[in-house]
Amino acid sequence: MNNYPKYDIDSSFGTIVHWAERALINRLQHNFEAAGFDITVEQWRVLVNLWNREGQSQRELAEATHKDKTGITRILHGMEKRDLVVRIPDKGDQRNKLIYLTRKGREFQEALVQYTRKTLDEALRGVSDEETEVCKAVLSRVIQNLMES
Repeated sequence: MNNYPKYDIDSSFGTIVHWAERALINRLQHNFEAAGFDITVEQWRVLVNLWNREGQSQRELAEATHKDKTGITRILHGMEKRDLVVRIPDKGDQRNKLIYLTRKGREFQEALVQYTRKTLDEALRGVSDEETEVCKAVLSRVIQNLMES
């Protein structure tokens, strides 16, 4: 028998954060599908970035969504197949592709934001605004601590 204290992974901070994220993503995906939207949460993250600023490069979108080059290429390919975005060569550098929304990609904004808000309302039911702000501040500090080390 070892002398190390027992580690309860199921109640650890990291596990709780992970399961909260998974539950939120799963509910958001469910709400999109129940509303008839053929879109993934990963694609939604790209759309949000493009709603805020169109004409980003694949590299910029990869950084903004925390995806690698292969991952963002796969996501954008699926979005092109669904007629949500188009990739247009950069006039300054033909090797670089800039990403723009299609009409359909723009039209999804209001409804998808509505279902995102619905999901957050479901997630935060019974949680006060003050508790939400404390949680966000703690998680922001954790991120900052880990980025600095």
